[in-house]
Amino acid sequence: MIKICKRFFFYSFVLCTLAMCIAYAFFYSTALLNNHLQRYLDLNINQNWGVKKFILNAADTLNDLLPHLHATNIQINADKPGTLQKVPSLPEDIENLIFVSTSEQLAAALTNALPGDGIFIRKGKYRLSAGRIVVGTNTVDNWDKPSFVFAENYGDVAITLNTGEGFYIDKPNWTFQNLNLSGECPGLMPCDHAFHIVGNADNFSLINSVVKNFDSHIKSNGRLNKVTKAREFPDNVKILNNSFFNDYLRMINKPSTPLDVVGGDNWLIKGNVVADFTKALYQHKLNWSYGIFLKGGGQNGVIEENIVACEWRIPHYSKLDARVGISIGGGGTEDRFCPEKDCSTEHTNGVVRKNTIVNCTNDSAIYINKGKNILIHDNSILNSQGIELRFPQTSVVMKNNEYKGLLIVRDGAKVTHE
Repeated sequence: MIKICKRFFFYSFVLCTLAMCIAYAFFYSTALLNNHLQRYLDLNINQNWGVKKFILNAADTLNDLLPHLHATNIQINADKPGTLQKVPSLPEDIENLIFVSTSEQLAAALTNALPGDGIFIRKGKYRLSAGRIVVGTNTVDNWDKPSFVFAENYGDVAITLNTGEGFYIDKPNWTFQNLNLSGECPGLMPCDHAFHIVGNADNFSLINSVVKNFDSHIKSNGRLNKVTKAREFPDNVKILNNSFFNDYLRMINKPSTPLDVVGGDNWLIKGNVVADFTKALYQHKLNWSYGIFLKGGGQNGVIEENIVACEWRIPHYSKLDARVGISIGGGGTEDRFCPEKDCSTEHTNGVVRKNTIVNCTNDSAIYINKGKNILIHDNSILNSQGIELRFPQTSVVMKNNEYKGLLIVRDGAKVTHE
């Protein structure tokens, strides 16, 4: 009997050792399986009792022995915007220059702005409070002249927003530059956005700024034109050399995506830092959040030369904290929010290139959902699960990407390697 027990324990030890060796030999595949198993355990352990709860707890203990992806430390300068070496210069030809030096003057200048105005914010700290700050007067129909809101240098101006929607941009040709924006919304009203860009807000630009502590720092979507009855979207938008992040875990159950773009053509998102985005009001549920996505039926979007850190200073609170780096398609869009009320394709002719994506340990670094003719090239993916392509509408060309994670192609998606 003793010999039988010794043999049993010996062979059990050998089998467990062999299983662990195989698991670590196929590290990323095992880590992905481990991730899904841990999600199941996190969702169900506290929903059970008795023998089943004991078994789930035992599985939880054993699962801890399997390979996990762990976040690595990365260095990001929170006091400096973006990654670009050369930043676009300040506007030179301004038709009507307006100087402001108090919060009241700034609020009035924004609300009453006319086409061609340049609002120069002098050095100092400012605070704006409102449900939303509508930028530009509604008494003018033709906004064909470029308008500006800017500081002379980044670091001169810090603006605290106690607002739900932040700056509401529904007119074309606005540029904001060299600003430090921080959300601070006490009480029950969260700071949803720093910028809400809607409708005919074509040619909007945000340049060389830091934006922190919002649910979705930039939100863009269409709006129904009351005359033509067509849904209009902001086109030709540029988001250049900015930083978007949060200083603390946001206790919300709303979308948490620093660059949340629904519809619109010819977007350029370049040279930005995006980090620490998540939602955590219900930590017993599976919560997805995204660093950047383009969805909602747009086309010709370019996402390039950005650093996206799913985890920087705010750790994942569990495997239910699913942070995705960059996505074409996000979690999908209802038809009523897309051009012609058709979201069968989330984005067409998009490009994801030369980005660095790190610490997406619980989900994909790049996720393509119903993206047509998408080019993914020269990206560097570190310490993340990899790339996922999904659904028959998805067609992707991939080349020169550096990553150690998995390439998951499922539900009829198509990929070509060059």
